[in-house]
Amino acid sequence: DYEQDGFMWIDADNADENMYAYYRITDGQKYAVVLNMSPVAREGFRMGVRDACTLTEVLNSDNQCYGGTGVLNPQPIKSEPVCHNQWYHSVVFNLPPFGAAVFEVKDDPKPKTKEEAEEETDEEETLCETANSEAETETTEECAVPAEQDE
Repeated sequence: DYEQDGFMWIDADNADENMYAYYRITDGQKYAVVLNMSPVAREGFRMGVRDACTLTEVLNSDNQCYGGTGVLNPQPIKSEPVCHNQWYHSVVFNLPPFGAAVFEVKDDPKPKTKEEAEEETDEEETLCETANSEAETETTEECAVPAEQDE
């Protein structure tokens, strides 16, 4: 793709650890791509992320099915509100040697403001009142005794 909105650096200048990380974003999907250019596996590697999120590894070049050593991240990884490399949140995971890991990123829902929570409560109450009055009308109609007919 040729749109700049589909790409964002996470970490572009980590020369000390020989790694790069970036986001690929498209149609409501977001992936974090992390590349380790060194022969050293990074156990417990901390990386900053843009927002509170959960990462799920979807591809790892070090998987044994690709001939790798098996430095993987089999469980979802929840971000922590710990600042790292100018980002307000970060994740800790295992980074394979001379490898790439691709994570699907699911942003956590944003906390609601007090006003949004109050509006939602008002809407729920209105829906509940409407449903109750409709149910009463149906019950009344179903339970009505038919008028006796004159013969």
